[in-house]
Amino acid sequence: MSQSDSTAAPPMAEPKKEHKWLRRFVGEWTYKSSVPAQAGQPAHDVTGTESVRAIGDLWTHMWVYDGELDAAGRMLALTSEGPSMENDGTMSTYQDVIEFKSDDHRVLTSRVRGKDGAWQSFMSMEFRRA
Repeated sequence: MSQSDSTAAPPMAEPKKEHKWLRRFVGEWTYKSSVPAQAGQPAHDVTGTESVRAIGDLWTHMWVYDGELDAAGRMLALTSEGPSMENDGTMSTYQDVIEFKSDDHRVLTSRVRGKDGAWQSFMSMEFRRA
């Protein structure tokens, strides 16, 4: 095996029938929810919109986050377990860190915990209010 063969990315997974079924969620939706009466509050309806989009053809793991806000209230760290980017069937720990530099400027940094326990950044995005 040549060195280039040993470092080649694993083959991409092909969408299965379950992935195709999930495509039904994609689109713009409106919703209506009925809230039952509670002590001192009448029953009422809530309406809104939902926008669902796919990133590629595959739907994967359900990402459940544990969040922690720093003492200054500027940085939110969201930690979750998900499939390893090595595509070897193992799970990895990921973290999205959202930092508000100002009310109109935020930065998202995504990182993964390496086998040595250290965080390794793999993506960063800056957002500015339009």
